[in-house]
Amino acid sequence: MKTLIITILVVLISIQAFAQNLWQELKPPTVDPSCIAVSSNGNVFINYEADLHRSTDNGQSWENINPGAPSFSYVGTSPTGVIYFISDLLRKSTDEGNTWITLNSPFNPYLIIREPNPIMTNSAGDIFIQFDNNPHKYTYRSTDEGNSWAEIGIDSSIMVDIIFNKNLCFASFWGPGIEGLLYKS
Repeated sequence: MKTLIITILVVLISIQAFAQNLWQELKPPTVDPSCIAVSSNGNVFINYEADLHRSTDNGQSWENINPGAPSFSYVGTSPTGVIYFISDLLRKSTDEGNTWITLNSPFNPYLIIREPNPIMTNSAGDIFIQFDNNPHKYTYRSTDEGNSWAEIGIDSSIMVDIIFNKNLCFASFWGPGIEGLLYKS
């Protein structure tokens, strides 16, 4: 009987522990953050329209580190510690957003695909940015931290999505006369 009571108590305590809310609400400095990224050393970056904010204490406090963007913006990070910021220009920071370098880019930043995140990187640090020039989508790749870019794609297909698993890249395509394609690189 004693064993049964102890077992029941353990089960009830376990259920109570799992029923706890595991999410903690944070108070970002902007009303509606549109993009979030975490750097390789744990700093959190959020942005809304032209504002870019950084937290060095897991979201408890925030500082505005806007590199001078006049319009909408997106932030992304690479495993090599580089922070990328797209607005009217493409910028990068190698010191967690303290200073910014403007990069040359062959694309129009106002055509950036907004969902879920236009800036993606793989584990090697290559950067991929998707653009939507309706009806076609374009994806550009940089293998040198954004100093040079090459458009990637297959024939006249339209790239729909791109995702990474370690060093593998999976891309889905569709286009005129194509029912849908999935590629791996």
